[in-house]
Amino acid sequence: MQDNEKEWNAFYAAYMKTYMERDVRELAAVQDLNIFRQLLTATAAGTGEILNYSSIASKIGKDVGTVRKWISMWKSF
Repeated sequence: MQDNEKEWNAFYAAYMKTYMERDVRELAAVQDLNIFRQLLTATAAGTGEILNYSSIASKIGKDVGTVRKWISMWKSF
């Protein structure tokens, strides 16, 4: 029997790996992909809320300017 959930998990894991390694690292010059992944998690957790750069910055241990830069970078993708 086919495990559809496992296949989707593998697909999304591979997609995120490609996105992080190619687009984020090369186009946005992000060196620490683990911190960027934390940014993705923090912004996803705040879906439906007003965007608070300071809150996200404190959650991931980066300054507000970096958080603003990284989030604005998404607009170009």
